[in-house]
Amino acid sequence: MLKLSEKGIKFFIENQHKSYNLGKYRLYDNLDGKIIQNYNQARGDICIGFGHKVTEKEKKNNLFLEGISEQEALEILKKDINIHESTIARYIKVDLDEHQYDSLFCFSFDYGEKIFSNKLFTNSINKKDFSMFLHFLDKSIVFGGKEIEYFKKKREREKKLFLYKEY
Repeated sequence: MLKLSEKGIKFFIENQHKSYNLGKYRLYDNLDGKIIQNYNQARGDICIGFGHKVTEKEKKNNLFLEGISEQEALEILKKDINIHESTIARYIKVDLDEHQYDSLFCFSFDYGEKIFSNKLFTNSINKKDFSMFLHFLDKSIVFGGKEIEYFKKKREREKKLFLYKEY
């Protein structure tokens, strides 16, 4: 099974931050060192840490009300990475170069399993025809009829990684 590389993990975390254009510590409260509890992504997802989508169960159980530390965010991220790697493995049956896999991981993390239900997307990758993946990178910046700068920056970085190995 393909895995997100160490460089890919660093890229993923950096891409989450840089895309907001608020620097490395955009999620931190300077007063107590806790990561700000919830933030809304452009699509309306409530997230915490490094892109973890807060689940209904987590909301119901009032998790994260006091925020989380960087260490807690990294522990949640490790679990999220394992879950997403398993999802990719169920759909993508071809070997990819490290930078290609890392780019696919970062892009598809925003969408979860539903992106792989698009047969055109999945089948083209499994045929090593990456034109559809690149098309999705280019088009996945619009939500609610508006181009979202955050997603535009993320997709540009993911495309550079895929095409030019630019971590």
